[in-house]
Amino acid sequence: MSKRNYLFYFNWQMTIPFYGVVLNEIDKLIADPENQVYLLSCSGSLKNCVVNRTSDPLVCKVCRFAKNTGAKPYRDKVKMLNISDLVNPDEIKFPDHKYENIKDIQKITYKECFIGYGALSSYVSYTRNHEPVMDEEFRDYFNDLLNSQILLINALENLQQNITFNEVFVYNGRWADVRPVFDLFMRDNIQVNVMEAINNGTTSFKNQIFKNVLPQEINHRNNMINHIWENKDISIEQKKKEASAFYIKRKNAIPHRE
Repeated sequence: MSKRNYLFYFNWQMTIPFYGVVLNEIDKLIADPENQVYLLSCSGSLKNCVVNRTSDPLVCKVCRFAKNTGAKPYRDKVKMLNISDLVNPDEIKFPDHKYENIKDIQKITYKECFIGYGALSSYVSYTRNHEPVMDEEFRDYFNDLLNSQILLINALENLQQNITFNEVFVYNGRWADVRPVFDLFMRDNIQVNVMEAINNGTTSFKNQIFKNVLPQEINHRNNMINHIWENKDISIEQKKKEASAFYIKRKNAIPHRE
């Protein structure tokens, strides 16, 4: 029987709780000798990532150290891959991105991947600016977000020429340095497991997996909320009390604890 191939993509090694969630999921799979796990990450190829929004080379160095430290116990069981080993940016002809407003950006795709949405998600999260002035400074920064995704997409396509994956794991899914992985494998009808770290306001985290859907997808999130509301075995008065307390705490930035 041939091995089942699993690809993990994770690029935020300095966000330690999230890195731990990813490694814990890897632990589950490598316990079965019939599984072959691959871990793909960045060694400085991608610009403007979540943990290094200004492309600082010193931050890249610290991130690589964290990656290597966390991955060290897995090197005999997991095949480690770097984007830079899969693609040469000098061989890619990056498009001349044309956009004048947010709606134009939302329409930008590359090989059926929604790179406009990915770049916009990262930019708005970084700046909290929903209406940027599209001057030269903005375009230089934003085009790096778009081109990093194109680089990642080409790396993934090159990787697929040599390996057929049964399932893929990514974290969060919506940011520019992650969204192309979700879109590309969904395009190719390969199951994508989107991981999210959840906790109850303490330092203890556990993994929640969303299969073939982004955790932020509104309809899916709405269905989850309705399912919990309808199936929790408590009175309607208690439901309203707990729901009200949740939103009051959110409004006042109070951690939720069970």
